[in-house]
Amino acid sequence: MTIPRGFLGTEADLLIDIIIVALPVVLGVMVLAIREAKQKRWSRHKAIQITLASVLAVVITALEIDLRMMGDGVMAISEQSRFAGTGIVRWTLNVHLVFSTSTAILWIWLIVMSLKRFENPPRPGAFSERHRFWGRIAAIDMALTAITGLIFYGVCFLAVN
Repeated sequence: MTIPRGFLGTEADLLIDIIIVALPVVLGVMVLAIREAKQKRWSRHKAIQITLASVLAVVITALEIDLRMMGDGVMAISEQSRFAGTGIVRWTLNVHLVFSTSTAILWIWLIVMSLKRFENPPRPGAFSERHRFWGRIAAIDMALTAITGLIFYGVCFLAVN
């Protein structure tokens, strides 16, 4: 099974284009979730975060399957790039992977710990300060994941010969 070509006018497939367009939406939803927590609507904050994490888990799994189906994996998508075969592609990918991996690990940990430590319905407690601190780190990490993902997309699909 091959995923059809994307809609952004590059050689990227449909899934990759959808992810690129969705990145600002993900960041917007994350900001909304943070706003809900600041306005003491903790149940909404929880529901938004769990929903966002669940959707991202499905999308990331689909992306990993998509990349594996390309044969040479992620490097196969950069063949048309003027940077193909250079260290720039690998470097931008590695930087993106640092942020995307740390974001995934941090989000999973923070969600699991929050589900264990906060009451249901959620309200402030002993874990609140740690949650707020690590939530800020996770939000920054997610923003850096999005930025580096956009840079990698640019290197692979916009900087073509």
